[in-house]
Amino acid sequence: MNKLVITLIIATSVTGCMSYTPSPFQEGSVILAGDSEGVRSLMDGLNGLVSNGKTQDPLGDSAHWQHRKQQEQEKTKRRVGLFNKLTKGGK
Repeated sequence: MNKLVITLIIATSVTGCMSYTPSPFQEGSVILAGDSEGVRSLMDGLNGLVSNGKTQDPLGDSAHWQHRKQQEQEKTKRRVGLFNKLTKGGK
């Protein structure tokens, strides 16, 4: 039995799996897990909700959406630039 427990502990610590049990005496537990891009996207989306709620533009083109457009353009430039470098398409 001890070997099984030790094996489970080692397996969960090595593989990145997590076990979480909230206290029965506590309310309102939240777990947020993800990589940097996922957490950044979540926070960007939450900020966008606030920004879009405050905009006066009837089309909803708030500062959030303008920033997102700029971010996507930069990502596209980086991806296309790297692809061209790897395929020797851009000299």
